[in-house]
Amino acid sequence: MNYRKLSKAQEAENLLCNQLWYGRHCLREIAIAEGRLTLVDEQAYPIDYDNETILRYIWEGAKRSAITVQERYGKENFQPWDDFEWGMINGKLSALRWILGEDWDALYT
Repeated sequence: MNYRKLSKAQEAENLLCNQLWYGRHCLREIAIAEGRLTLVDEQAYPIDYDNETILRYIWEGAKRSAITVQERYGKENFQPWDDFEWGMINGKLSALRWILGEDWDALYT
């Protein structure tokens, strides 16, 4: 059996985390385009958090982050995956985080 170095597990975890984050970012982009998510300025943001609005400055930062992530890992690592592939990414991330000391199902990004 070949054991991988800790640094390789951490590199893989970082890639998977960024793939998951990027996928969620793209879903938000679609929701904005379809009008299901509204960009607002700080003064118009609801007091109670909801899933229908996002602060404009946070979205602008997320768009810059998406470009940075693409440049770091290469656009080919961010595909429009199907449900099975998304399940594999989530499963791999959960397993890697577990061996790195996290609880099972730690899928935060």
